[in-house]
Amino acid sequence: MNQESHATIRLERKTDPFTWLYRMALYVDNVLAGKINMGETIDYPTMPGQHTVYVKLNFWKSNPLTLNIADGETINLGCDSRANSMQEMFSLHVPLHLYLENPLAKQPVEPTHDITVSTQLNPDAEKIVAATEQVHAPAGVSVKVKRSRTVEHTLTMGWSTSGEVQMSAGVEKLIGLSIRAQIEKQLGWSDKQSETIEYEVTLDGNKSNTYDLLWQDIWRNGTATWKQDGNSYGVPFRYRERTELEVIPKSNTTK
Repeated sequence: MNQESHATIRLERKTDPFTWLYRMALYVDNVLAGKINMGETIDYPTMPGQHTVYVKLNFWKSNPLTLNIADGETINLGCDSRANSMQEMFSLHVPLHLYLENPLAKQPVEPTHDITVSTQLNPDAEKIVAATEQVHAPAGVSVKVKRSRTVEHTLTMGWSTSGEVQMSAGVEKLIGLSIRAQIEKQLGWSDKQSETIEYEVTLDGNKSNTYDLLWQDIWRNGTATWKQDGNSYGVPFRYRERTELEVIPKSNTTK
């Protein structure tokens, strides 16, 4: 590497209760750059310019980030797992998150009336299994079943991953309300903190004797940004948009 041109990608792995036994791998431009344990920070020297980075844990992969790094610059990244349970750890998708650390001031931000929040909702959604049920259908018989589930439109903001800026409770609440209002406007909803979803499905015993009913919650990731007192701030968030019922046949009909 040219000693006169250099840059650094610095990655800090945050703590979470479910993936501490595993090492995450950092990839830069699809090349393994290093592995990191929970609570560690690693530096990866590279050339200035544009680079694509992501992290992997076993066969799970985070969102990719495209970085434009200047000569002599150090880019600070954070990564963590958003798994909420051990059940989620053994599902087909563990939500890994890679993000730019917020390089903002440490001073508390006091509530003011001139905060304008801008919300960017990622188009890709995460499906996470929330509940499962197995239902049997007798051979040669079609069975109709009804199922319903009430889902909370949960908004979770990653204040612990938004750098060292300290938010007062008033500002956090104001920003949370602004984020929720903008999401609901984008999705065409109004005042829907929760909703009950009902399904009626037909289980055909001619095709299968056993069906799995999977409730899958649909989560959307996003970022909220705002300016205050000449400084720019940002916080990542997750929003549970809806829940869906998937019907999966498990066995052939017994003759």
